[in-house]
Amino acid sequence: MHEMALANPRHIVADMVDAHGFPRLADRFSVHSVPLTVINGLERITGVVSEARLLGLLRGLSN
Repeated sequence: MHEMALANPRHIVADMVDAHGFPRLADRFSVHSVPLTVINGLERITGVVSEARLLGLLRGLSN
């Protein structure tokens, strides 16, 4: 995700947060395991996400 954000900074913003260091933020997003990817607060994916799957999700949300 970070590589995609670097390649397209006008359309993609990516942040990585330490859930143990920021427990309130982890609670806000209901983080129970990591990695957790949240896209626009709508899509939630637990575990490692392939670039192809992530790109497909992003394309689906942009339509």
